[in-house]
Amino acid sequence: MEIKIGRIWNLTSIIILLLLFAVNSDSYCFTELSYYSQQDSIVKLKNQAYVIYHYEDEQHYKIIWGNNYFESKSSNVFERQGNGLFNVYDYNDNVIVLEQSSGPSIKYSLILPLKNGEKEQSYINPLTYNLSKNLIVYSNDSTNYLFSIKNFMTGNEIQFSLSDICPSVVAKDCIRKISFNDNNLIIVWEGKKWDSDNDDLKKMEIAIKF
Repeated sequence: MEIKIGRIWNLTSIIILLLLFAVNSDSYCFTELSYYSQQDSIVKLKNQAYVIYHYEDEQHYKIIWGNNYFESKSSNVFERQGNGLFNVYDYNDNVIVLEQSSGPSIKYSLILPLKNGEKEQSYINPLTYNLSKNLIVYSNDSTNYLFSIKNFMTGNEIQFSLSDICPSVVAKDCIRKISFNDNNLIIVWEGKKWDSDNDDLKKMEIAIKF
């Protein structure tokens, strides 16, 4: 009888250790998830951050994100589109970026800061990012060819416009290349003489002095 009891205790100890290991290995994601519904989905990232799609009903959801140290919930409710949900586009230790398209010429971006107390930020028609410097470039007034470069952590923002731009209803469709090079933003776009047979490439470099 003593041998059987000893074996039972050994087996119980092993089970407890295995359970503790399993909980600790995913604790950054599954802590206090009991209040989420069964249809919620979770995306775990390699830096131990996560994104949870928390459904309010079949078509509407909020976004929950966090890491080992905090958890935040979006102040906005999002609608499930025909092409699905916001998807993780990029991330680092400071921020998660989600994107979703709505038709061929419209795209939305959600910036999720990995900092307690910060709210989500939404942008229309993001063009490029520099996450190491907390920068986003987006088309805030495409009909007037206005674009913005914004530091989404500090709120500092500058606007610029492109002259001699191709005759497109949506100005961002004229941009052929846009990227960061250190502290500069480089833009290449089609000018007014562009047509289906001929390019009319223009180039501009903007120094970022935030």
